[in-house]
Amino acid sequence: MDWAAVTAGEFVAHLLHAVEGKITCEVRLDGEHLYVSVEAVDRCGGTCAVSRGRPLVDLISADAGSYLIGDGRRVLWAAAEIIPISLSAA
Repeated sequence: MDWAAVTAGEFVAHLLHAVEGKITCEVRLDGEHLYVSVEAVDRCGGTCAVSRGRPLVDLISADAGSYLIGDGRRVLWAAAEIIPISLSAA
């Protein structure tokens, strides 16, 4: 869960300069992956650099990205693979 907290914190810190209103964060376990997404209204109209300020998320995530929803909301998301405890190295 540390990964999810760090990822959500990095996304929120990144979005603070470019969004307005409520920021929504979702953490979801889906099979073997843990997903984190942060969504907010994009004040920049889609022109904000979304890769700047995300190197830590890119480093600790299996995959990450960003997209715009038709109503002007930006979603930043990341996924990490969950390794079952029985398979982890001792």
